[in-house]
Amino acid sequence: MLLRGLLAAAKLYCSAGDFSAAQAFVQEVADRGGQGQIRLLAVDAQLAFAEIEVARGDQRAATKCCESVTQALKQLDYGRRTRELAELYAKLK
Repeated sequence: MLLRGLLAAAKLYCSAGDFSAAQAFVQEVADRGGQGQIRLLAVDAQLAFAEIEVARGDQRAATKCCESVTQALKQLDYGRRTRELAELYAKLK
């Protein structure tokens, strides 16, 4: 799926330190993920935003993203990403 590829590209750019390119890819996923049945991708996009902020060293922004993901996971009853979310919270400490 194209959107999963965009998330993979975002991770690559984030690991290379190109945070603006990573955010652009994630924003594309977030924009499309809010539509229809692909709302779960919007959650994945929020997780990716949080990863970028952690890598950037912006704990406040990362915490805000993690809180948004926590709320979305509760609303969607989507437990598959709780491990990734816990790992991000651990990085914030």
